[in-house]
Amino acid sequence: MWRFLGFAVLAALAGALCGLFVPRAEAIWATYYLKVQPGTHLDNPGVLTCGWHTGACPNDAYQAIDWDDYGGNRVYWRSYLFMQYAQHDSVVAYGYSTQNDTLYCYRTRLRVAHYLSGQSMGRVYYTHTHSNGATVSIKGSGSGWSYSKGHIATVAGSEKTPYCPWGGTHIHQTDDDNYFSENPTFPMSSQCHVPYCTESYNVTDSNKWQFYRSGQIYY
Repeated sequence: MWRFLGFAVLAALAGALCGLFVPRAEAIWATYYLKVQPGTHLDNPGVLTCGWHTGACPNDAYQAIDWDDYGGNRVYWRSYLFMQYAQHDSVVAYGYSTQNDTLYCYRTRLRVAHYLSGQSMGRVYYTHTHSNGATVSIKGSGSGWSYSKGHIATVAGSEKTPYCPWGGTHIHQTDDDNYFSENPTFPMSSQCHVPYCTESYNVTDSNKWQFYRSGQIYY
């Protein structure tokens, strides 16, 4: 009997040790492509008040576009995302909306992070807006583009200080890193600024992305 118990103990111990060494799935590198669309409250039309510029409009440079909107209107995150290995329209990232004012102006920051690893996929800023603190689910697909939209802020009806370069209610949408590309199909500010600007767009059109980036996620 003692011999039997000895074998039973050894068998149980061996089983426990084997459980410790069960191989897990290997981590992978996944390539992604992200298109960030304009944040206007209307899907169509989104109306420009100033083309590509930096600082106050007009000042030709690729970084920001001003979109016409009224105080109190909603600001939306819109995106198209391809994520390698992802199932179609599955949530693969989150967008975190926070208030991130400049010294003189109200501003919302939307930070995108991978849903598992937390790795950053970029940040986009919406100046002259108030964040609502939302977390947006961002969908991706390994077989094509997945579209996402979420309410992230409201347009400011007035500004934080009189020193903010602000000529009326609008959304000044820009990125803050060197990984995004800007869409050259939108005009420069010298070609399009109030009152000499009548450009309007369907901002859900995947060809009318404002910012684009690609990268790899390890998870």
